[in-house]
Amino acid sequence: MKTRRWLAGLMLAAAVLLSPQSAAQTDHEVVWKPEWRRFSWTNVGFTAVAGGAALGIALGADFREDGHRGGVLGDEWVRDTCLAESRQGRATARVIGDRIFQFGLVYPYLVDTIAVTWIGNGAPDVALQMTLINLQSQAFAALIGLSTAHFVGRARPSTDECERNSDYERFCDAPDENASFMSGHTATMATTAGLICAHNSKLALYGDTPIGLIECVAGITATATVGMARIVNDRHWHSDVVAGMTIGALSGYVLPMLLHYGWGDSGPPFRGTLDTDDGSIQSVLMPMAGPTSLGVGWSALF
Repeated sequence: MKTRRWLAGLMLAAAVLLSPQSAAQTDHEVVWKPEWRRFSWTNVGFTAVAGGAALGIALGADFREDGHRGGVLGDEWVRDTCLAESRQGRATARVIGDRIFQFGLVYPYLVDTIAVTWIGNGAPDVALQMTLINLQSQAFAALIGLSTAHFVGRARPSTDECERNSDYERFCDAPDENASFMSGHTATMATTAGLICAHNSKLALYGDTPIGLIECVAGITATATVGMARIVNDRHWHSDVVAGMTIGALSGYVLPMLLHYGWGDSGPPFRGTLDTDDGSIQSVLMPMAGPTSLGVGWSALF
């Protein structure tokens, strides 16, 4: 209960602090550009099917009773390096990851969409489009995450330890012991980070201030922290976390760009011009994801 009150207070503080700043410090107006594709009935259908299927799997599908054991592509080395030795240490990592995950689930709606876009910038139409895009991305990520968790079948890294010691962790003999692939917590948090970066890069919710850029970087950092917590807690292999990051980046960033925003110019502070004695430098900052990494990339044209 104390943790929930702390999360609610933190969210409220963020909303109160950020909403008046977004419009007050800049003449920038948050509008939905004509060339961007609005949320259509086709998108509604896609989101409803994905969300409904994800809900059906979560409520009605059983986890597999068997699955592949062991790591791949360096998983064992990462586990040996990062795993917390004590049960208390693993439990602490779980709590940290869970709290960031819970915070990330609602942040795009309460802060960026309602507090900043609707209230701070006075743009309810844009806030509605953002809300629908958020739901679409999260429904897609949930469908992929729940499908792999229920149907792929991969034993969690803690399985062998639990067989030797039933007190190894609180989740020993849980029904989802073969649901290691992929990391749903990481995929969800990466989706949130992608949405934050996508909306800020196109809409410039905070004008030409660096707040949007800081939000984007913070979201990516939070994703990495959640992923690491799942490894330290022995709930997922490194490859599970990388897969979750990849799906989250596709769901939260690529999908909105592909279906709605397009790949045109980004707004400030993700794109800017630096004047020098020899001319100007055009620069752009954007999220980047790869097979083993998730971060921010910067490029410049001299």
